[in-house]
Amino acid sequence: MQHQRMPRVEFCYDIACPWAYVASRRVEALAARTNAELVWKPVLLSALLESPAVPAASKGARLKQAVRDRDLKLAVERHAVPFRRHPRHPLRTEAALRLIWSVPESHRAVLSCAIFRAYWVENLDVDRVSVLLLVARSIGLKEVNEAMLQDPEARRQLHDATQTCIDRGAPGVPNFWIAGSDDGKGELYWGQDQLHFVEAQLLSFQYGGEWRAVPNLLSLQHRLRPGRPSQHATTLRFWFDFGSYWSFLGWQQVERILAEAGPKCLLEPKPLLLGPLFREISDGTSPIMGLPPRSQKYMWENGRTWQRWINITTGKNTSTIWPSNFPLRTVTALRVAILEPRTITPIFEAAWLKDVDIGDSEQLVKVLNAAGFDGAALLRDASINRNGCKEQLSQHYSEAISLGIFGAPTFQVNNGHIIFGQDRLDVVQDMLAGWRSSLIPLADGERPVHRIAFM
Repeated sequence: MQHQRMPRVEFCYDIACPWAYVASRRVEALAARTNAELVWKPVLLSALLESPAVPAASKGARLKQAVRDRDLKLAVERHAVPFRRHPRHPLRTEAALRLIWSVPESHRAVLSCAIFRAYWVENLDVDRVSVLLLVARSIGLKEVNEAMLQDPEARRQLHDATQTCIDRGAPGVPNFWIAGSDDGKGELYWGQDQLHFVEAQLLSFQYGGEWRAVPNLLSLQHRLRPGRPSQHATTLRFWFDFGSYWSFLGWQQVERILAEAGPKCLLEPKPLLLGPLFREISDGTSPIMGLPPRSQKYMWENGRTWQRWINITTGKNTSTIWPSNFPLRTVTALRVAILEPRTITPIFEAAWLKDVDIGDSEQLVKVLNAAGFDGAALLRDASINRNGCKEQLSQHYSEAISLGIFGAPTFQVNNGHIIFGQDRLDVVQDMLAGWRSSLIPLADGERPVHRIAFM
């Protein structure tokens, strides 16, 4: 009888990354649930990072950083992770990483967790040798000494592990590598918010490598209030542009989310022309095109992973096609969506599943006619500004600027804070079910519902 090989996941991290710290608090339990071998591999984040195409001083970069800071606050709260930002962050961590490599593999996890805690909870200066030795000895590693920090073998292992991440295409940490067959191929996942993909891939080893065969796949996403409908009248605002692939991924999940939220939840689509927004907050470059090359490549590949997930969790069998006429001209289609929101699905699908040029009036009319609408009438109404559709589109732009929106899709529950990205829909769903963060102040006019205490 042939024995099934135990799946193996490599957890690559740098102590200086708060997201890696959050992942370190979750990954052991994940490995236990999936009966997987977990390998801790410290890497040097500064060597992985590439220079962004969009200057960090741009308004768009500042807006994105503000949202990322808020996302971090949400993550530490939602996963009940003790956290206090170090006043000297970022600290140099190369010595700490070499120390972790210098101890036996059986001690790497416990030493890593101790140094993570020293940095992100106790705010100790882990860039100092004396502090590192104190932390190591406090967990029983009495044999650790200063000479180990200069160990040539530890230096080589740190360098090799970092280079391996680069060769695999990892843009940063935390990243997770799940080996496939013995040919060296495998699956790369970047970010602690990708751990449901990691778990799905590890569980799939029990089911012939098929995610679709994994029971209750949707339950792998971290939820605080799963399956609970909205108890009060709730509005979900959805800012999108038909030219945004990530907006399309988000839209495909909206129907399922509304079904869970129940009849008290109202969807308010917010068609948004991204081109003027990008010109206002940066040099006109979209957020993803402003990423460094390795990050861009990973994001496009990650989009396919998300489509795979969406197909299984929504019962779809969708295969996206990158539009041959990208970037798409969407102003008329967005005005049509304002006039008739039921056209959103057929327009999205025409652009991203059938490679239809929705910026061409004749083709857009055909798409609308095929979906059961009077395409010519809708385009005529859009051109003559029926119901003030042009002003409504401009108003959506003004609202986006005032809220600090820098891309799409962006979500907002009632008048709360914006949630950027279709990969944050788990947070949106919990907010629709009444959850509110105790770390982020409520927006003006937002009524508190329930709060969760921060550890």
